[in-house]
Amino acid sequence: MHQTHEANHEHHDAAVHSPTALLPLVDSHHHLWQLDALDYKWLKDEGALKPFGDPTPIQRDYLIEEYRRDIASQHVIKSVHVQADGAITDPVTETAWLQAIADRHPDPFPHAIVGYANLDDASAEDVLQRHCQHRNMRGIRQILSHHPDSRLSFTAKEYLDSPTWRHNFAKLAPLGLSFDLQLYPHQMQQAARFLEQHPDVPVVIDHAGSPWDQSPVGLAAWKYSLSLLAELEQVYVKMSGLGMFDRHWNEQRLSFVTDTLLELFGSKRVMVGSNFPVDSLSASYDQVMESYRRQLLQLSTDEQTNILAANAERFYRI
Repeated sequence: MHQTHEANHEHHDAAVHSPTALLPLVDSHHHLWQLDALDYKWLKDEGALKPFGDPTPIQRDYLIEEYRRDIASQHVIKSVHVQADGAITDPVTETAWLQAIADRHPDPFPHAIVGYANLDDASAEDVLQRHCQHRNMRGIRQILSHHPDSRLSFTAKEYLDSPTWRHNFAKLAPLGLSFDLQLYPHQMQQAARFLEQHPDVPVVIDHAGSPWDQSPVGLAAWKYSLSLLAELEQVYVKMSGLGMFDRHWNEQRLSFVTDTLLELFGSKRVMVGSNFPVDSLSASYDQVMESYRRQLLQLSTDEQTNILAANAERFYRI
C-alpha cells in the first residue's frame, strides 16, 4: 500500500497554525444552479428524499452571488464546479451556462468545470467533445454510487459492469479530461481493478469515498476499500461532502476520516471541497471549512498549502 504521508504529518517540526491564518483555499467541489435556466430534475422534484436526506431547503436558486457571500471570509481564491444534475437532457447546456458565468467576471468563478456525460450511452463521445469546446472544462463526473438499499442508491444500475461505460471511459484520456469518482466503499475493489488499466486518466474520489456507514465496522470497511484505490498514483481524494452521510458529524469522527485520507493518500493527493450548497443542510460554509482547517493544524505550512489549494490547482490545471 502507498504510505506517502510525509513523516507522520511532520509532527516533530511542524508549526501549528490557527484556522484564522486563512491560507488560500481552492474550493474543489461546489455547485451553482438556477431553476429557470436549465431543465433540472431533482431540484424541481420538491421534497423527494435523496440519499443525503430531505433536499427541500436547497431546492431553490443558488447563484454565483450567493456563493461569493458564503465564501467571503474563507480566502477562497479559485473554485471547481461539479455537475449538479445528471438528468439534464443535454448536459453540455450546464457547462455552457457555467462558462458564461465565468466569462462575465474578471475573476472567473468557477475556474474549472466538471461536467456530466452518460458514459453508458453510444453518444458519449460526442457529448465529451462538445463539453471540450468550453475553455474552463476539465473533467467529467458520472455518479456511480449504486447501493442494494434503494434509499441510498444514486443510480439504477452498476455502471462498472457495463462494457459500453468502460469503453467510453477510455475516451477521457485523449481529450485530456479527468474523472470525478463518486461511489460507495463496496464498489471500490472493482473500481480499483478497472482504474489500474487506465493510469492516463486522472481520478479524484468525491466526498472521501462516501463513508455512509459510521459504525466501527462500517468505517473499517471504508478504510480498507479506500486503501485499494489509494495504491493508484493517478487517484486523488476530496475532503468533502461529509455532511451528506453524517448530518450530525463531530470533530472526533471527522478526525478519523481526515486522518485516514492523509494516511492513505499523503498531503499531495488530498484536496478540500465545500460541497455547497448541499452541505449547507448540515452547517454553514464557515463551519465546514473551519472544521477542515482544524484537521490540518498539525501539518506543515507546505502540507496545508497542498491540501487547501495546490493539489486542486494541479489536478484541475487551474
